[in-house]
Amino acid sequence: VLQVFGTRKCADTRKAERFFKDRRIAIHFVDLAQKGMSAGELRNVAAKVGGVEALIDREGKRYVERGLKYAAPTGPR
Repeated sequence: VLQVFGTRKCADTRKAERFFKDRRIAIHFVDLAQKGMSAGELRNVAAKVGGVEALIDREGKRYVERGLKYAAPTGPR
């Protein structure tokens, strides 16, 4: 069973759910608005996508609005 992490309001999450449903692939949905990822889950996902840096959307609206450009740890980009 695949795990899908996302929120019900996210269009990309709904697309992923529909993709797997159309192909009759069982998924376990984790709503991040209700329950965040555990430290272990976050490490596993980061390892699969190339590290924590790959999970950060530095151009995203929330990242920019919250001033995280100046608060985030420095590292490879």
